Amino acid sequence: GSNENWFAESGDESDAERGIFRVWSTTLAGGGAFFMRPPFPMTDEAQAFNDAFDMTTDDPLFNCAPKGVPAIMSNPYPIEFVDSGDTIEVRIEEYDLLRTIYMNAEATPASSASLLGHSVGHWDGETLVVETTRVNWGHLNGRGVPMSEEAVIVERFTPTDNGGRLEYEVTVTDPRNLTETLVMGKSWVYLPDVRVEPYDCTLREAP
Repeated sequence: GSNENWFAESGDESDAERGIFRVWSTTLAGGGAFFMRPPFPMTDEAQAFNDAFDMTTDDPLFNCAPKGVPAIMSNPYPIEFVDSGDTIEVRIEEYDLLRTIYMNAEATPASSASLLGHSVGHWDGETLVVETTRVNWGHLNGRGVPMSEEAVIVERFTPTDNGGRLEYEVTVTDPRNLTETLVMGKSWVYLPDVRVEPYDCTLREAP
């Protein structure tokens, strides 16, 4: 995704009937796009982890290792929602990731912990509500704030502005590492010419 679109203040309203099932572009206009920013209400255990964290040696993103949920959703590159019947696929340009959201809770397969966790969704009107558990990345933001596999992440994706904008709210509940539920958010806009492109990540020299 081109960074020339990152400051678009409004999106195109021409495909509103498609709901969320389009390619969406992060907008930095108005701030908030990179929502993984301090302060974080950490427990003593999490604060000890944070105090010992050294970006030069502990960076979980070193050499293009991908992010987990919810940090991956704060990235500035395009995402696309694809309706696949009992599932919704979220194609994420950053790290070429694919999230699967299971929309039929009764037919959801058992799954082990993973980078993107296990996501189950339902509709609340036009809002897609997704609950994700079993994320084993170990990090909330990749910058020294830990997240346990017991964390519960709830995301809400709501089309606004006549379908030209997608508002995002995410809550993270993780009593082991957070003293209170964390609430964050951002926006995407619809720009018809944008596509999800292959991600080109640059490897770095080890420190």
